[in-house]
Amino acid sequence: RGMVVAKSYEAKAGGIKTGTRLYEALSMCRGCLVIPQDHHSYYMTSHKLKEFLDTKIPELEQYSIDEFFGDLRGWVRDEDTKAFIVNLQKEIKDRFSLPVTIGASSSKWIAKLATSIAKPYGTKVVPKEDIYEFIKDIDIDEFPGIGKAYSKKLRERMIHTLGDALGVKKMFYSWGKYGRDLYARIEGSDNEGILKCDS
Repeated sequence: RGMVVAKSYEAKAGGIKTGTRLYEALSMCRGCLVIPQDHHSYYMTSHKLKEFLDTKIPELEQYSIDEFFGDLRGWVRDEDTKAFIVNLQKEIKDRFSLPVTIGASSSKWIAKLATSIAKPYGTKVVPKEDIYEFIKDIDIDEFPGIGKAYSKKLRERMIHTLGDALGVKKMFYSWGKYGRDLYARIEGSDNEGILKCDS
């Protein structure tokens, strides 16, 4: 009766998604291993990781149990960002045995997209001046915030990539504040700050 709440890259390649019923997952990917969830362990690991990241990054936002945004401005020079995140990735692996992926950019949502593209266990830096070149061929469904409803509207207009999306600014703006904010996120001009959270 259960459903998939997380999946390996191998299972994902087999078509298994978050929310797939377990009996369906087992038929889609024969021989896959189902591991019972352990929320206490996840919480404790997330808490310890946040405490560690607080010592490395001055401005930190916990976005979910396993995702964080950090603001490195005034802390790490732009030209040193790649070395910083590569070293941070190694420290996290050595200390917590967690093979994390880290993306960086001038916009938090482009950084999140860079993280998704760099998985598994990679690093990716997208300088501000390279954002368009980075996003232009990426499918719209890959961008956080473009759900099924917005994806359908865009595809009806033959908008399939993020580069295509930047060509229909008026369409996004017709959706009100959310559309304007979403367009700015895709463009990398949102300037959204870090939402600091208490330890």
